[in-house]
Amino acid sequence: MACADDFNTDYDETFTFECPARQMLSSIFSTHSNYYEDRRFKFGCTSAPNDALSTTCRWSNWVNQFERSIDYICPPEWALTGVYSYHSRINEDRRMNFKCCQINAYKLADCEMTPYLNDFDDDMNYRVPQGQVLVGWFSFHDDFTEDRRHKMMACSLRQ
Repeated sequence: MACADDFNTDYDETFTFECPARQMLSSIFSTHSNYYEDRRFKFGCTSAPNDALSTTCRWSNWVNQFERSIDYICPPEWALTGVYSYHSRINEDRRMNFKCCQINAYKLADCEMTPYLNDFDDDMNYRVPQGQVLVGWFSFHDDFTEDRRHKMMACSLRQ
């Protein structure tokens, strides 16, 4: 379990998290609070091998409405490098935007979706496998638990 000070975000707060230039998301830890009916997140970043990540980046538009699914994949040959989100106390849910950066001199291959990484009201702890890059984030909302289950998509880098 991460310490409270380790989190990049807080309950009920808007947040923007961006990896440093030429780095990509490498881990996501999240815990849910029934009191706040929200999640807070701790993100980790790592450098892409051989400077594979460019500084050409873009933010998505909103990828979900409140209480609706998130089904997001970066454009082809781009990797996830940031997350923007705000929480609604009325809907007890978050809307999300994602930042992706272009990959240089590599192609993505062997993309795989994880199984669900958490149960409702439980922690999520995901580390991108060695040699892969995170390219997609998927989740669905449950009104009873006021929480989301999440899964990710990662791909291998091929020259």
